Parts: sequence; C-alpha cells; structure tokens
Amino acid sequence: MKKSILIAFLILLTSIMPVFAMSITYKDTPQAYDSPVILSQFDKDKDGINSIDSVKDIYICFYGAGKSFYEMFGHVSIIVRYDNNNEDTYDYGVFNPRSKGFLSNVLHGFMFYELYRQVNRYSLQNKMEITERSIRYYRLKGLAPDKKEDISKFLKYNYSEYRRKYLYHFFNDNCSTRIRDILDKAYDGKLSEIGKRPYGSERTAIETQISPYPLTEMLYGIAGGSVMDREISYYDAMFLPSILEYALDEIGAGEFDSKNDWNVKYDYNANFETKTSSWTPLIYIALIFALLNVIFKIAFTMKYSKVTIRFYALINSIVLLVIFVISLCMCYMQLYTIIDCSWYNENTIFINPLILVPLVEMLMMLFSKTSVKFRTLNKLISYQGIFFTLLALLALLLKPLLPYQANTVQIVSFLVYYLSLIDYYGIYKKITRKHKAK
Repeated sequence: MKKSILIAFLILLTSIMPVFAMSITYKDTPQAYDSPVILSQFDKDKDGINSIDSVKDIYICFYGAGKSFYEMFGHVSIIVRYDNNNEDTYDYGVFNPRSKGFLSNVLHGFMFYELYRQVNRYSLQNKMEITERSIRYYRLKGLAPDKKEDISKFLKYNYSEYRRKYLYHFFNDNCSTRIRDILDKAYDGKLSEIGKRPYGSERTAIETQISPYPLTEMLYGIAGGSVMDREISYYDAMFLPSILEYALDEIGAGEFDSKNDWNVKYDYNANFETKTSSWTPLIYIALIFALLNVIFKIAFTMKYSKVTIRFYALINSIVLLVIFVISLCMCYMQLYTIIDCSWYNENTIFINPLILVPLVEMLMMLFSKTSVKFRTLNKLISYQGIFFTLLALLALLLKPLLPYQANTVQIVSFLVYYLSLIDYYGIYKKITRKHKAK
C-alpha cells in the first residue's frame, strides 16, 4: 500500500513539474523602466537649469571590464565640459551598500541605483586605474550648441534629489541604457533607427563577454529562464557599454581622444541569431562524476569495500547538496524576487528540491555500518536516479513545445549524472532471477 502511494505521488510530481517550471513567477509586477518616461517629461525651457558657462564638449567615458563579477561587462559615464574647462561627470552606476536593507533588496532584485555627479573626472579615473581598468574618452561631434546645452540641462534636472534614484535592471535600465536614451534623443533617434534590426537574445548578448568566466557562464545557464531567450533588437543590446560604443561609431557620433584598448577584447557581431548556449564546463564535470560513479558501481559488484562505499557516498553527497542548494535558489528567485531573467525556468523540471530525497539517502549511506543497509540504500538511490533521469528526458521531449530556452547543455549534463546513479547490475540480477524463476 505504501509503495503504491509513493509511486502515485511520484507520477503526480512528474506530471505537474513542467507546469510548475513554466508558470512560477513573482507575485508583483516590477516598476516600469523610467528612463524614457523622465526624458519625455523633461521640458528644457521649464525644467532646465541654466548654467553660467556654455557647454564646450560632451564626452562619453567607456571603462573596460574589471575583475569583480559586477565589473565584467564594463561601465560608461558622461562628462560635460564647459567653456572655462570646468567639468561635471555624471555616473548612473552608483549604489550605496550601507543603505538600509541593501542586502535584502539586492537578493530580491530591488537594486536602487542613482545618478552621481562630481566636479571632475579624476577621482573616478583614479579608482579605475587602481582596479586596472582601461578608460577611453569618446568626444561627441555633430551636435549643435543647443543640443549640448539640452544634454547638460537634462542631466542637472535628472540629478535633482527626487529624480536621481532609479530601480536598476541589468538588461533594461542601467548605466548604459540611460546614456543610450539621452544620446538617442540628442541625435534625433539615430540610435533607435539603426537599432531596429534583430540582435539575438539577452543570453547571446552576454555570452561573448562571460565566456572567459566559465563558472559564471555555467551559473547563468542554469539559473537563467526562457525570459533570457526572448528576441531583442540591436537597440536593446546597447545595455552593454561595448555595444553602445560600436553603435555610436556606426552613426558617426564622435571620436576617441585616445585609443587605449579594453582590458578584455570582445568579439562583436550585431547579427547574432538565437542559439543554444556554448559548451560549458558543466558537461565535463558531469562526465567526470559519472565516470567515477561507474567505477564505484563496478567495484561494488566485485567486492563491498567500506572505503569505496564511503568515498562514493561522500562525493555524491557533495554533488547532490550543490544541486539541492541551486534548486532552492532557483525556486526562491522565481517565487520571491523580481529578477525576471530567472522566471519560466524550465531547468526546474530536473533541478528541483526533490533532489533532497537521494541526498538524504546518500548521507545515510555515508554513515551506514552494515552491507545490508548499504544495498537497500543503493537500491533506493537507483530508483531516484531513474526518476530524475525521466524528468531530464521529459525536459528534452518538451523542448520543442515550450518557449525556446537554451538549456540543452544543462539537460544533457544532468541526464548523464542521473544515469550514473542507477544500479544497472542490481537491475540485471533482479531481471535474471525473475527469468529463472519462470
């Protein structure tokens, strides 16, 4: 009776898991991206703050990739130089880690950034040089004096106490998109005009830049849902400073004062098509652990060694614990955060909290003292391996029916690992015994 209930429960979970993965999203609607809104509300004659000095030049400052996670995509700021050679540097990428509830806000996707102004570029420049990040100054040209004044007035308007803060979004509202929108208006829509052509997806946009960081690429691949695979335009892709730089060059918006290279060179292609993610270390990691499991299983069939059993249980306990933690994080991000790139994550079909079951069984095996108990646990773990293998196969079968998600590598990697948990020798012996009994 208990077995029947368990089997029915597992069948139910198998059937509802795809629905769970596709439907789970945050309960509230996040704030709309207000960069175009504040630009449309700005009236230069009414709201503009007049300056004593006329604007001489506008510079866009591009910073190369840094070593920290949040620095790997580069940065951009805007500099206004006046006739007397005084300058104002405006930076949309400033946040306060000491603000109340900062860590909680970050974890839930409520990243509040603000526009920061400083009277010269050198403090920011020194900071970039200390962190060994390259700096390039792109001087805008082809702008009438009144257009330069408009940019300066808007930045001062945006810097006012009640307007400088905004809800940051990595893909839709960041330091690069804010400056992109300002320049698009200044150049009478030239950026949005060339930006109409398709680019690919958010995933393909960042893929080139995160490929030098295999662990980051792997985590993005697992945690990112199908939202990241929606098609975006070239204009949308200008959320990356490197793409904005190429776009400005394409419309002939200016020239560089110096030709210093970025610390990391990125290949650029504005005609990317949506494609599956590149081969990551994940598949190799899965193959290594699967190979170890095969070796252990062969060892079990020859002789039960306590050392072998403990080593097998220890390694797989660590792997299953990591998968369990990742699955909890994925579910939490979908349920309780506004990090929309994690929504509709079909990886939840085969990376989900149910992995706790084989994890507990593997931990019990680690501390088991008798070979009888080991055999029982090994059989149970084998059943769990079959169950999660079926879930991974289900994910593969559903791929053509679901919204596109570049997760083939992830499915295959976990499929390989789950297959290695199955006790094929035990299944063979059971079938052979039944055959002989007949």
